[in-house]
Amino acid sequence: MSQALEFNWGKAGEQFTVGHGSVSTAGGEVNFAVKRPHELVSLHPMVVVPGFTDGLTGLNRLTNAYAEARRFAVALEHPRADHPDYEDDPEGHKADNIRVVFEAISQQFPELEAADLQGHSDGGSNGSRFALEHPEAVRSLIVMASGGLIAGDTQLRIIHRAVTNPELLLEWTKRIATHPLFSAQLIGSSLGFIRRHPQKAIEEAAFISSADIRPRFPVLSQSGPKRVPNGAIQFKRDVLFPLDMVLDSTDNGKIFDLFEIFPDHSAGHLAPQDHPRKVAGLVLKMVDDLQVIKATHDVAA
Repeated sequence: MSQALEFNWGKAGEQFTVGHGSVSTAGGEVNFAVKRPHELVSLHPMVVVPGFTDGLTGLNRLTNAYAEARRFAVALEHPRADHPDYEDDPEGHKADNIRVVFEAISQQFPELEAADLQGHSDGGSNGSRFALEHPEAVRSLIVMASGGLIAGDTQLRIIHRAVTNPELLLEWTKRIATHPLFSAQLIGSSLGFIRRHPQKAIEEAAFISSADIRPRFPVLSQSGPKRVPNGAIQFKRDVLFPLDMVLDSTDNGKIFDLFEIFPDHSAGHLAPQDHPRKVAGLVLKMVDDLQVIKATHDVAA
């Protein structure tokens, strides 16, 4: 694994500058982008972990919103590697990708402290795993429209929910096809993998899902130095992870320290890309509220 890091800094208005870096892992090159405000209000970076089809361009406006709020913002992009070992354990490899990005950022910016970590969709699964393995690196964890919160879920069931909901499927497909910040390259890479490894792709769809991540959150909230305050955001028109199913499987969200339903009724699964400022505003408020919850809990303990 290479830890060599080169940033190509460029101006992004008067509020922050942008840098791009990459690190090598077993799965391939992990690319990431950094938004560094000229004036920081916190040394805790906002780190966004992508969903399965999220790319850096798709999360660009979300990290811009954090940088405009004078928070150091980072987003990463997983490689879609073309070998079976990487695909066999997507959570394990992807959590490790988060780790190497953290290490690279820490080397470049040693003044930074533990991160406020957000994971969208598949990124919620990977982010929760990283938080369990490296609680010292995470000040708070918020999962957005996360996979793994519906009991007994699989990739096939997720696909079935989408294709049997024609109106919402059409809306979601249109949004993907027309969204200017969606990473078409990542979709092409995924389709290429399916074409080259059809049997492997079928096995993944049948047996490898986002896994049941619900038990992780009570563990993260336990007393002691490894406590990681956590929360979740769900979107009302999410085709892939319907709100009612998530509520049923998480005891109405009580497995988290905080649970929020995004106030915009039109928001679907891609809300972090479609409503970046609104999502960022809610996340920032939740981060602050989680610190109050942690402080109250620590005093009580």
